[in-house]
Amino acid sequence: MIIFYGSLKYIKKQIPDSFPFSYYAVDILIFGFILWSLAKIKFSLSAITVLKQLTYMIFFTIFALGYISLITRENGLKKKLFSLASHDELTHSKNYTIFEIELKHQFKNSIQNQKPLTMAMFDIDHFKLVNDTFGHLAGDKVLATVVDIVQTIINENDPTISLYRTGGEEFNIIFPGYSINKTDTFINQVRLAINHTTIIYNQETEQQQIDITISIGISEVNQDDLNSQMFYDRVDQAMYQSKRDGRNRITKK
Repeated sequence: MIIFYGSLKYIKKQIPDSFPFSYYAVDILIFGFILWSLAKIKFSLSAITVLKQLTYMIFFTIFALGYISLITRENGLKKKLFSLASHDELTHSKNYTIFEIELKHQFKNSIQNQKPLTMAMFDIDHFKLVNDTFGHLAGDKVLATVVDIVQTIINENDPTISLYRTGGEEFNIIFPGYSINKTDTFINQVRLAINHTTIIYNQETEQQQIDITISIGISEVNQDDLNSQMFYDRVDQAMYQSKRDGRNRITKK
């Protein structure tokens, strides 16, 4: 039985993204045949009795695996639909819908448990110029590259930090449990990584180099915040202050 369960685990490891119906069925039938062969020897069962049991096992295996496969596919479809509803199709980052839900939850948790909560908002500088000069496909590549950079930094630092695409070229980052000063290293790392990235875009005639910068606003929940919208507005104002001050900078409020 230990070997049997180990074999099922091995099959799942080798084929993680689907329900391997045929592999499971063959595995169960092989071990079932071995089990009933041993039972025949131990209890002196007749060949007819063993054949009946093997037949029952085959029908039961097909029925059970068929039902499990159906449930697995249904759950997979639900998971895929949820992902489509909660994530941006282009960049695969969380979208504005899930951002609103999680911001309200994090804000409530911060107020009730007196835990720090910091949020940053950043905007890609002169993004309209990128679209107008190089085309929207180039703009899409810029957006996807920026998300890849930020998500990589998140994964290397703290997976509890969440990135959201909340507008065309606007993004928000929520830092649960972080004071505003605690985010300094992370935010500077994001800004510098993006500033030092040159995006190569292949047009029909030649390669184009696109250099990008971002403007960042950041703030922490305080006692005057009556709701999450007040908190969001302050972060938004900080980001636009960075824009007004010349872009490619960080503003705290």
